[in-house]
Amino acid sequence: MKSVWNCLLENVGEWRGSFTSLNLQGEILSEQPTVVTLSASADRQQAKIVVDYQQQPDRRVEIPFTSVSRAYLGFDDGAFSQGGMQLAPFGEFGAEQGLLADQQRRRLVWQYRDRQLQGLTLIREALPGIDAFQQAPLTVQDLLGTWSGIAETRYPDWRSPDRVTTQLRLEKVGNQLQSQLDWGDRTIESLAPIQGSQLVFVGKQQAVTIWLLPGGVSCACPTELALRSPFQLELGWLVSRDRRLRLIRSFDASGAWTSVTLITEQRLSDSSQVRV
Repeated sequence: MKSVWNCLLENVGEWRGSFTSLNLQGEILSEQPTVVTLSASADRQQAKIVVDYQQQPDRRVEIPFTSVSRAYLGFDDGAFSQGGMQLAPFGEFGAEQGLLADQQRRRLVWQYRDRQLQGLTLIREALPGIDAFQQAPLTVQDLLGTWSGIAETRYPDWRSPDRVTTQLRLEKVGNQLQSQLDWGDRTIESLAPIQGSQLVFVGKQQAVTIWLLPGGVSCACPTELALRSPFQLELGWLVSRDRRLRLIRSFDASGAWTSVTLITEQRLSDSSQVRV
């Protein structure tokens, strides 16, 4: 297992793409082309992030650093999660998560105020020579079938990761999406109405909305964070037809950040038929 620092350095490169602001319906409000460069010194002990906003030549952000925040966790392939460590009843709260594959990167930023989701920022990027915008928006049809996965969970106290096998079955039943998740020895079943590019799963504690977004991306979270209820922020990416990555930042009932889980899934079978 790599150190957190070396996990971060898996993101070294010149990432060309855009920051896309979305409203709570998943509609694009604005798009800002960017070049984000992460570089490291020869001894890999120092790093620097430079953000250039292509439509604002005078706007440039440079951030040198030699360590990572306690609120940051990374994985060996470069996937990462950073953000709030404790939810408070009022004030700002948020997180950023990123997934890497095939010389591309997908990031998502959540922005809450007073426990209410204010908006989402989708960031699609690729290294030079790769088109970060070739993937169409994700659809329910893209996800149907049975997915076999490995879930690796890492913790803020840097204890040894946990790994379990998963199996996710997604089936369209009328105008609803039926989900059955086998996680280790647990089984979780749920049903959500399909509302355009959104699905809403109503759980025992709070509702979770899933947005199907451009670039093969999905995002799942509550639109309102309830006090004394655990919650999760999830970023998903359909990298190719039969390969999917998911990254989940988890919080307990006290609002404290507890872990980050990276799930790597392969599709075992299609389930393209609709049951009425």
